[in-house]
Amino acid sequence: MRNMRDTRCFLCSTETDKVCQSCEVVNFCTSNHLSTHRPDEDCLPYKIEYMEGVGRIVVAVRDINAGEVVLTETALVSGPGSKTPPVCVECLADWSGESVCCECGWPVCGEKCGLGERHQVECNILARCPVQDRPDFVKSKQLGNCPEFALIFPLRLALLAQNSEYKDRLGLLMDHKEDIGRHQNYENKWNKPVIEHLTKTFDSGVTKNDLLRGIGIFCTNAAYMGHRNGRWLLPTFSFLSHSCVCNSRFFISPEGRVVVRAQTPIKSGEEITISYFPTHQGNVVRRQTIQDLWFFTCTCSRCRDKTELGTFLSSVKCRKCKDEKEGILLPEDVSNLQPGWKCGNCGIVISHSTMIKLVHTLSAEVKNKDMDLHDVENLVVRYQNILHPHHFLINELKQKWVDMAATMEHNRVILEKMIGYIYDISKINSCIDPGLTITLGQNLKHLNTAMLSLAKMKITTGEISKQEFMKVAVKAAANIKIARECFENTDFTVKCS
Repeated sequence: MRNMRDTRCFLCSTETDKVCQSCEVVNFCTSNHLSTHRPDEDCLPYKIEYMEGVGRIVVAVRDINAGEVVLTETALVSGPGSKTPPVCVECLADWSGESVCCECGWPVCGEKCGLGERHQVECNILARCPVQDRPDFVKSKQLGNCPEFALIFPLRLALLAQNSEYKDRLGLLMDHKEDIGRHQNYENKWNKPVIEHLTKTFDSGVTKNDLLRGIGIFCTNAAYMGHRNGRWLLPTFSFLSHSCVCNSRFFISPEGRVVVRAQTPIKSGEEITISYFPTHQGNVVRRQTIQDLWFFTCTCSRCRDKTELGTFLSSVKCRKCKDEKEGILLPEDVSNLQPGWKCGNCGIVISHSTMIKLVHTLSAEVKNKDMDLHDVENLVVRYQNILHPHHFLINELKQKWVDMAATMEHNRVILEKMIGYIYDISKINSCIDPGLTITLGQNLKHLNTAMLSLAKMKITTGEISKQEFMKVAVKAAANIKIARECFENTDFTVKCS
C-alpha cells in the first residue's frame, strides 16, 4: 500500500526518495526533472498523473491563487507547420526564393541559417535525396504551399527521439497515430509528402512507424506560433487537458517560452486545464472542431449541458412558433457531435447541417471588416430576431462594436450603449471563461473609460452629486487593479489560446 505522501517523481511517476528541499511537496528522480519543477527561484505547484481514458494530466499539488504562475517551459522542438509556403527551415522567416542549404537544397535565409542548430538535425538526411527528386520550392512559393514541408517537424521528432536526452520526454507524449491514419486527409497531407517521400522517393533511414509517431506527436501536441507559420513542442505543457470552461490561460513568447497562469483559484488535487480553442464560440461549431483537430470528444461540464451552462450560446429561435409562445432550438443529444436541434415548445426538429449552414452564413457577415458602428448595431438587432439573445454571434458583434467604439469620440448614447454591451458580454463570459482573462482586462479598460466619461457628463449637468461621482471613481480604481492582474506578464508575449 502506498504511503499517504506520494513518493513518485512528479513528472514521470518513477518511485524515488528524492524530495525537493525548497517546497518539500514533490519528489523528483533526476536533476533535469528537478529543474523542470524549479526552473527559477520558485517551485511550480503541479504534478503529472495518469487518468484512465484520458492519459497524463496536470494536477495542483497545493491551493493555487488566481493569477499565480502554474507552469513555465521552453520549447523542446520547433519547426514549420504542416501547411505552409516555403520558409527558412531554421528560423521560419518567409523565403526570398534565392538561398538554399548548400548540403540538402532546402530553403534557408543564408549560410548562417543553413548551419543552424535546428536545421542540422535533419540536414544530412535530406541531403540523401537525389537532386532531381527534391521538391520544386520556387514553384511551391508561387503556388503558396509546399506539401513536403509537412515532413520537417515529424522528421526532427523521429531523429531527436534517438537521443536519450529527448527520448524520455517524447516517450511520455500521446500520438493518436491510429486516428490520424484514418483521417480523410491522411493520404494527401501525410502519406505521400512525408512517409512515401522519406521511405520510397529516397531511403532516409527512418522507419514508417517512427514517422507516424512523429506525425502523431506533432498533430496532438504541437502548439501554434502566433508570429510565424510554425509550431512549438512543449512536452510538459502538452499534458494540460482541454476544458471549455478552463481554470488557466497560457501565453507563448516569440522565443518559445510558455507561461501558464491560473485564471481562477485552483484547489489542491484539482486538475489544471486550459482551452485549446477560443471559448466564445458556441458548441454548435466548437465541439466538431475540437474532434477534428485534437481527435477527442470533449465531455466537460459545458459540453454535457444542452444550454452550455445556461448561456444558450448556440441556441436559435424556432421559426414555426416565434409569433406565438417563443420556442428555442436545443440539441437533442449532447453525446452526438451532429445532433438534431429540437424546439422545446412545438417539438419541431431541425438538422445539424441546417444549423451549421445558418451559423456559417451569419459568421461571414460578422467578419465583414467594412462595417461601421451603425452597421454592427443593425446586425445585432436583426440577429436578435433569429438567434437567442445570448447567441455567440450576437456576443461577438457586441464585442466588435465595443472595440470599435473605444477608438472613437464618445457621446452620451455611445457611452451608455458601451456600458450595456460590456455588461452583457461579461455576464456570459463569467460562465464560459471565468476569472482573470485578457478579454475581461480589455473590457474593464473600456468600461472604466465609459463609466468615468459618462459620470463627468452627469456631474456637469447636475444629474449626480460629487459623492456619487466618487463612487464611480472608486469602482473604476478597483477595475484597474483587476485589469492589471489580467494583463500580468503578457506585455512581451503572444497569446495562443
